[in-house]
Amino acid sequence: GFNQARANVRPFVSEVTKLSFCSKMCYAMAKDKFNGTETAMDLLAPKITSMVIKPCDDGQAEVIDALNDFLLKLQENDNQFKAGIAQLLAQENFTALDLGLRDDFLKNNLQRAQKVQS
Repeated sequence: GFNQARANVRPFVSEVTKLSFCSKMCYAMAKDKFNGTETAMDLLAPKITSMVIKPCDDGQAEVIDALNDFLLKLQENDNQFKAGIAQLLAQENFTALDLGLRDDFLKNNLQRAQKVQS
């Protein structure tokens, strides 16, 4: 994940700043300039992809999984909350109260549940 990408930065920089790699890059860039091509990136792309981009993609996937788990738990809590309200409203002592009070209670708590969802 992101920790691996962070750990790979120093080795990546070390790799691409070696004299042999810099020489290859300079040759490729000069050749590209002369021929009107863009092959120099072909030398750099595999290194940056494997050492930095791929671990970042993995980290992003981990974050997405964690957020999806959070949203699922939030939905479960919301469902439990609504079930609790339904049970409370079904109790005789509560239903015997003024219907206006009961409707206000239901409306206010359902509005709070909707705010939590958004």
